[in-house]
Amino acid sequence: ELGHRSGLALERDMCKWAKAGGCTMSELTAHKLIQTAGEDLNRLNAEMKKLTAYADGKEITPEMIELLVSKTAEASVYDLFGWIVEGNINKALSAISALFYQQVSGVYICTVLSGAYLDAYRVRTGGDAGKPNAVIAEDFGYKNRAWVLGKIAKQIRGVTTSALRRSIDKLLEVQTRMVTEVVDERIEIERLVCQLTLYAEDRSDD
Repeated sequence: ELGHRSGLALERDMCKWAKAGGCTMSELTAHKLIQTAGEDLNRLNAEMKKLTAYADGKEITPEMIELLVSKTAEASVYDLFGWIVEGNINKALSAISALFYQQVSGVYICTVLSGAYLDAYRVRTGGDAGKPNAVIAEDFGYKNRAWVLGKIAKQIRGVTTSALRRSIDKLLEVQTRMVTEVVDERIEIERLVCQLTLYAEDRSDD
């Protein structure tokens, strides 16, 4: 049986592939590659060929991944989440444009964005209850996605718990409307992101 490779095992495979291509790559850089491109081996193989050709016998770096590797739609939506909670509306709207250019549906964007906010809410409420991220990851079955919690915990430091709750309610409202009514998904998502950014900047309940 050939099981699905993930986590550290997959990162080490990427390092071996880099070596087979005449290059070197650290496990930390391999982790970034998998975060960016996903865990599909066919896609990773194609991206690795691109990277080894570009590196030309040198070390493959995170900067090369940023330059050359196409992000999965999920990774791009998580980037969008980061821009929203940081209050960077210009980059958030640019991210939306890129996603729609790639023909990613508004429903998908809303679904993955909802997942990011649920991750954030779990981190916040778990932290308030004194639970470390490792325990939260175990309780909710994150497995090889446990790293997401640490990243999100840093991103939401300036966002209140109330803002996270209001954001989740708004996401549910918009997602329900998009699957039950005929709407312009681009307008719905742009309006949603503007509203979520305002929530993230609201400190009235501090």
